[in-house]
Amino acid sequence: MYQSISNYLPEITAVSIFKKQADMYDPEFKMYMMDGEIKSLTITEVEPREAARVYRQLIKGVKVQETKYKIENKTYEDIHQLKQMARTSDLKLNYHDNNASTATYEEFISMRETIDYYKELLETSNLSPVEQTTYVFDILKTMRYQENQKDKSRSRNVHSIVTEGNIVCAGYSKFAKQLLNEIGIKCIEVSVVCLDEDSEDVGHERNFVRVDDDKYNIHGLYALDITWDSDRDISVIEEDDGTKKVIARPSEDDKKKVIDEYDNLVLYRHFLIPITTYEQRFPDEINPGLYEIYKNGDAKTLVDEARKIASGEMNVSEAQNRYFLDQHMQLFDHTEELPIVEEYLAAKKPSLETFEEILTNVRKAQGYTQEEAVKDVDRVVELHQMLADQNPDLPNNFFKPSVK
Repeated sequence: MYQSISNYLPEITAVSIFKKQADMYDPEFKMYMMDGEIKSLTITEVEPREAARVYRQLIKGVKVQETKYKIENKTYEDIHQLKQMARTSDLKLNYHDNNASTATYEEFISMRETIDYYKELLETSNLSPVEQTTYVFDILKTMRYQENQKDKSRSRNVHSIVTEGNIVCAGYSKFAKQLLNEIGIKCIEVSVVCLDEDSEDVGHERNFVRVDDDKYNIHGLYALDITWDSDRDISVIEEDDGTKKVIARPSEDDKKKVIDEYDNLVLYRHFLIPITTYEQRFPDEINPGLYEIYKNGDAKTLVDEARKIASGEMNVSEAQNRYFLDQHMQLFDHTEELPIVEEYLAAKKPSLETFEEILTNVRKAQGYTQEEAVKDVDRVVELHQMLADQNPDLPNNFFKPSVK
């Protein structure tokens, strides 16, 4: 039984309580003391109920200034056990692999309630994997791109996006990865460097998603860019000379010319982009490193290293590039050999007819009637044709009719 640390103060300044992991000992609880109080208590990889039990024993008669709790971003039936920590110290829940994703107890609860709501919606919708991916794309792209100017990290972390509504590219990609992974669809975040309106290099994030869908026979690795298809207030205006033009977020003057408006689910310009046409859709970028490895035919190294690590032949630290190996292993199992990986990388974009069927089923899951769903899908296709006609010099990677 743990005893209160007050029995040992003020003589000691630091205490660690370890657990054995294989041949190593990792600290579960680390405390730093000063002037008779616990300045910082760090808890790692302990379920909430056990963490709360030990916390109660350790802090009897002692003031705790700050508690840092490293925890997975998942549903916990016993998360309420952390209330005492939140009441008696400054509790920070670090639920990601970097210290930026640090939520308060209340923020974590709100985040999990939102994610669990979406998960239930998706899991009970009777949709196939590619249909679920489309639904997630729709959920997130209704959120308007907006950065928190006081603290930019709060536009990038799921908990603060949920509680405040501000979101940027890293937030879209992180939220998509979390939600898709939780419903069993493999998805990662990838970082790129692209040009802004002033032709300056800027960082950007999007997703790679692995689609395994027997219903539509779609098995491939695809890119998604939710940011660039997000809430845009798409409208069609008629100019004085009678020409029609598609615009986003019309000005006050343009609003007088609007003859048609679309809801925020209309854009799919950057959805299910095959690896084979990735650079066509996203030109003039410094591509994600994982894509470069795949494009250059170096996937074999990742496949071999994943197999060796799984079999114990090699340690992760010996990998040529641990970061890209980790991304690869989030998409492909170590038992999947190179030919399988190459099949996913060579996958084609689904046909327009397939996309229309996918989107019709998603719209029905979103509450549309069959007639409403078909009408809405027709408008989606019509708008993308207008965009292609309006911008003939730009790459048009929207869904194409199948070749008869």
